[in-house]
Amino acid sequence: IPEETHLIFRSSTASLESCCFISNDEFLSGSDDGSIELWSLLKKKPIFVVRHAHSMLAPNTNLNGVCDERKMVNGHS
Repeated sequence: IPEETHLIFRSSTASLESCCFISNDEFLSGSDDGSIELWSLLKKKPIFVVRHAHSMLAPNTNLNGVCDERKMVNGHS
């Protein structure tokens, strides 16, 4: 599939730790620097950012239960 058919979301943070859809066209992401970002599927950059919104997690911290697991993606960029 050509890259032009994909929308690539770009965060200013170093590493995306988790994301969770909150509606059909919006999702939240949490980063290793403690920021939480609100995204719209219509934009490539976050529409709202809260810096230092959560404490930074120790390596291998379990995030189960933070969002509905059927809609959650965890990983490192």
